[in-house]
Amino acid sequence: TNIGRAFIDAFPVDEIKNPAYTAEMEGMIYMIEKKEMKYEEFVEKTNTFVKDTVEQLGAMDDKVSDSIINTWNQQIEVCKCPCKKGKILHKGNFYGCSNYPECEISLPKKIKEKAIPEAQAKKLFEDKKTDLLKGFKSNEKEFSAYLVLHEGKVKFQFPTQEELSFGKCPKCKKGDMLHRKTFYGCTEHKNGCDFMLPAKMKGKAIPGNQMKKLIQYKTTDFINGFQGEKGEFTAAVYMEADGILKFRFPTTEDRTIGKCPLCKSRVLVGKSNYLCEKYKKGCDFIIFGTFSGKNLSSNHV
Repeated sequence: TNIGRAFIDAFPVDEIKNPAYTAEMEGMIYMIEKKEMKYEEFVEKTNTFVKDTVEQLGAMDDKVSDSIINTWNQQIEVCKCPCKKGKILHKGNFYGCSNYPECEISLPKKIKEKAIPEAQAKKLFEDKKTDLLKGFKSNEKEFSAYLVLHEGKVKFQFPTQEELSFGKCPKCKKGDMLHRKTFYGCTEHKNGCDFMLPAKMKGKAIPGNQMKKLIQYKTTDFINGFQGEKGEFTAAVYMEADGILKFRFPTTEDRTIGKCPLCKSRVLVGKSNYLCEKYKKGCDFIIFGTFSGKNLSSNHV
């Protein structure tokens, strides 16, 4: 890495960085194997080298040592600490301030069996609050919460019903639709509203953003990965007036993303590629859906 190369450049003992020294050491080991050098002589040479290296490090200019420390800190630095006197660093299994013990701000990298991503740790220390994090566990049950920084201490802040809501219930118009593991249900169920939607259809879990669209606008975008008798298929899910869910399959117009650069016909979204509607019928235009191991979206095409 760039930081690794900078660290090597700043290190003051040239012999350690020199491939010739490594070759010399390997040569002495080879000589020991061939009984051309005594083991004791090798140990003596090694001890002398270590002693000289330690002396060089001890006499190192403060600017050089500061450069090495700064280079190392770049690798483990997350962001500035809210105390404004230090920086938040990776410290093993937690994040902590470089100004410890004067500043005791810290954050475990794992809380309630949930690994805290570095991006969320950075957000916590900079904005005093993370995004809503899913996957915390308590008494074998999962829950979602924000992490907030208050007076130097990290605490949970639980989302409100409104924040957890995927939209107002399409049936009673009063309750909020919440995710209940295997389904989405109305909060007014105790008052008689029995409206619910499945969290999975045809073997495909409906993404949260698409469920919001379904509840609020009565239709999703086209979703890949539903399992049918003939294999996977793509469809949009829409809701009829009585709450019944049905599939809408993409038409040729839905699949059209532009004009073919070769013959000016339509370019269509295929199962794993993008191709001219006249492919193999006089036109050879096709773009495969993956490139260098990455999926290409229609926006890229």
